[in-house]
Amino acid sequence: MARVLLTRTAAQGAPFERALNDLAEERGIPKIQVDFAPMQLPRTVAPEYSLFSLVSLAAEGAFLWATFTSANAVRSCAELFGTSFAWALRDGGTRIACVGSATARALREIGLEPHFMPEKQDALGMLAEFPTEGANPELGIPESLRKPQNTPESAALDWGDMLSAQASVLVFEGTNARPTLREGLVGLGFRAVRAVVYEMVPATASVLEAGEISCVNARELITGAGIGSNSAAVDVIVATAPSRLKELVGENPNPERIPPVAAIGRTTAHTCEELGLRHRTADSPTPGALALAAVELLHSA
Repeated sequence: MARVLLTRTAAQGAPFERALNDLAEERGIPKIQVDFAPMQLPRTVAPEYSLFSLVSLAAEGAFLWATFTSANAVRSCAELFGTSFAWALRDGGTRIACVGSATARALREIGLEPHFMPEKQDALGMLAEFPTEGANPELGIPESLRKPQNTPESAALDWGDMLSAQASVLVFEGTNARPTLREGLVGLGFRAVRAVVYEMVPATASVLEAGEISCVNARELITGAGIGSNSAAVDVIVATAPSRLKELVGENPNPERIPPVAAIGRTTAHTCEELGLRHRTADSPTPGALALAAVELLHSA
């Protein structure tokens, strides 16, 4: 039986498992085993004055847009700010942009309807299609908005600057988010204000749900160490984020000992290239596209 390791929780990975085995059945392939190894789990950051200040600014109409590049960011906002979060964005007239359908569903669950979602569901896709009405290419970036992280210093935002900044975008993301979206928004003529609402922490055995495997066990599976073999116990890795892939294979893996990788998108594929790993990039981050990439790798093995 072929075996695939997916870097998601069992609940998140269930649609992929169904799509994978539906595709296998269509092609006359025996059932494929899926191992769920989330590697990292999101944890909402501690409440900080700076974050609540940003939401208060949103209620005052300081931001043209709020962007969300993951469902994790949406859930953390709901955990941090409660029901007042959706109210603040709606009351301030903030338009909502999200990266894809899963994030859109999470937004609707808390009472926010996306105004923009790109056809190509990643940060580059968002930038390629992002509405530029209200942008100002001549707009400078005040020093108070250059803070890369939520820090005590960033709490001292200049409200006057913010309320007069008619081209500001509030970017909700995790600590490990790449600057692609923020830098691209600045290039389009917006002020990009970062709001870090969650961090990724290692998925240890104590926090896993039934049917999931720990980081340690996952690493043993991909190298064969756990079964006393020099070859991997899994045939394909399905990587759903660069950070999760690095958590799994390490910073300097031996490419000869790592199974081929089905990458969820361009940034994960770029990480595969940096690490020298064999890979195939899914056409989109949907379960069906990921399943197709995995099956193609199994077929080419």
